[in-house]
Amino acid sequence: MKLILKILLLIPFFVFAQDSDGPRIRAWIRDWDFGDIREGEIISHNFKIKNIGKKDLVIEKIRSSCGCTATNASKSIIPPGDSTIIRAEFNSTNRKGPQKKEIDVFTNDASFPKLKLTIHGTVYGKNDNIELIKKGPRLQLRSNQIRFQDVKKGEIIETKIDLKNTGKKPLIIAEIKSSCDCIKVFADKYQIQPNEMGSAFIKIDTSKLQGTVARTIVIRSNDPIDPNQVVTAFISLKKDK
Repeated sequence: MKLILKILLLIPFFVFAQDSDGPRIRAWIRDWDFGDIREGEIISHNFKIKNIGKKDLVIEKIRSSCGCTATNASKSIIPPGDSTIIRAEFNSTNRKGPQKKEIDVFTNDASFPKLKLTIHGTVYGKNDNIELIKKGPRLQLRSNQIRFQDVKKGEIIETKIDLKNTGKKPLIIAEIKSSCDCIKVFADKYQIQPNEMGSAFIKIDTSKLQGTVARTIVIRSNDPIDPNQVVTAFISLKKDK
């Protein structure tokens, strides 16, 4: 019994030793703000990745969150103490409003197998008056998706989403509508002052839904960049036994 206990106590030590002797990924800058650009522009950024470990770092895969973002590495095997460049290129065609794209870098670093890089900024229309728009209202949602799992058929789901005005003029909520009569939604206030927050209250009747469905909610406002923001509700009903 004592021998087994000693072995169990030594396992974390061996695991730590293996990790400390292996490759180690390091990126001093993981987030890049590309600022304000106009739709159609293609911008790029080079992220520097270094191997601070004791064995070769292998970049096994790079995955971006959007087809509009292309990535590649200058080399996929990085010796100890050496570096590589991961180039991220963002195509803003058919993109407008705030943008945030994530890039996942998968490596053989056992202690940190996935490194997340991000690029973000705002895309304006080709003919937009950027300075004038910046002085206007801005509707910011915490998320454009809400998910409900294992919902019992017939259950009434109630939730809310935050509506924040990050702009410099009053935000007017002109209309909130749903793609389904199973969803009722209303706002607690339809005029939100700069740096203030309101809420949209949502009630979903699942009695007529089947399986897994997606329904949309459109929030129409005087936001000059994104006047019709869409929130998608994903609802998964429990299977009948």
